[in-house]
Amino acid sequence: MFERLADNDFAYLTTTGRRTGKEHTIEIWFSLHDGRVYVLSGGGQRADWVQNLKMAPRVRIRIGTRTVSATARVVRAGTK
Repeated sequence: MFERLADNDFAYLTTTGRRTGKEHTIEIWFSLHDGRVYVLSGGGQRADWVQNLKMAPRVRIRIGTRTVSATARVVRAGTK
């Protein structure tokens, strides 16, 4: 779905605030693998956007001109 957009440097991830219920969008580096989009949290589990998606996993992600709704999940090192 995003493969032809892989030359973009950033994705825009929109989560729902766990306290406010308001949408929050961040610019973040991403990687594509087997048709999935992966993003890395520099703040680990403490990052606000990670905490938000753990409480409300429905997100939107925009890469280039393409936006999709998705269900996010935290993937730990060594898991598939």
